Amino acid sequence: PSEILGYTGSNALFNSLGFDVDFAAANGGPIGMTSIRLAPLLLGPLSLPVDVLFTGFLIGGGTVTQTVTVPTLPIGGPPVAYTLTGFTNLSSVRMTPGGPDFSVQFDDVAASVVPEPATVTLLAFGLAGLAVAARRRRPS
Repeated sequence: PSEILGYTGSNALFNSLGFDVDFAAANGGPIGMTSIRLAPLLLGPLSLPVDVLFTGFLIGGGTVTQTVTVPTLPIGGPPVAYTLTGFTNLSSVRMTPGGPDFSVQFDDVAASVVPEPATVTLLAFGLAGLAVAARRRRPS
């Protein structure tokens, strides 16, 4: 379907069809999102710029938001990469397309699962244990 819409890149391309799209970890844990590539649904002379609002829902309450404007792109033009700042320690991220045609295509979402504090603590204890064992093995 991506070639029909005018973008000949990744098969992972998705058309939001004007609906909100939510991103979350499958296990419900915290996530971070650093970047995404976007293109308007219609490419070529009929394309109009589209504003897209990203809302990150912070663990423990609150939100972080960022709006990007997806420019008019030529037919066959690649999606534009956008960097999201402050989108860490989130329960989910919502992408809300808006503007003249209310639809965008997205690809190459760079998101990561943030380790839970207990996992980080366990890792720290493990590394400390290795350091103590290495120190004991060293001859005086």
